[in-house]
Amino acid sequence: MLRRFIEAAPRLLAAAAVLLLGGCLVSKEPLVTAENAAWPLAAGTVLEEYELANGRFVPSGENGKPARGTLLVENGHYVWHTTGEGPEKTAFRLHALGRDGLYVVMFALSEHDRKDSDFPVFYGLLKEERGQFVLWNFTGGDFERYAAHKEKTAPQRWKGTEGKDWRTVAGGDVEIASLAFLAEILPEMAALGFHTDEVSAYRPVKRR
Repeated sequence: MLRRFIEAAPRLLAAAAVLLLGGCLVSKEPLVTAENAAWPLAAGTVLEEYELANGRFVPSGENGKPARGTLLVENGHYVWHTTGEGPEKTAFRLHALGRDGLYVVMFALSEHDRKDSDFPVFYGLLKEERGQFVLWNFTGGDFERYAAHKEKTAPQRWKGTEGKDWRTVAGGDVEIASLAFLAEILPEMAALGFHTDEVSAYRPVKRR
């Protein structure tokens, strides 16, 4: 379902196989809208991409250099345009959580892939820190492990959330009902390690 979209950037969604097998956090309608979206970076910003390896971020491209792309604003979305072969666009929106430089990131499927999916968007977490933006991705399996953890550690809070705030759907996806629920769970999932191993960082290139 997500292969064409995932190939749109070097590592913006680098956990292609993991996401395809493990599902994503999804919704039928965009929870991050043009009205509640945040725009921390100006259109035209050039970003370099790094990947987490052995506890530190290293360049994600070939020959020890970071992959590079330009961030534009198109049709109410950020669009990450990469250089190189193959598809070159990834559309997303950000919603500021108002604390610790955190943003819910909503990725939008391309028009081609929307035909094959009931869920046109899925979600991750972005954090602005020390001059870079760190991205965490989450699978349905990550959420299941997190849900099991919450059932043990916060049973009263977690009781009744299934069916109201979330539900498991076909393909291992987890459908999320509200932006408020994402804002509650994603920072904790990232902090507790309930995320994929693919963690990326994006650093704005300073213009000379």
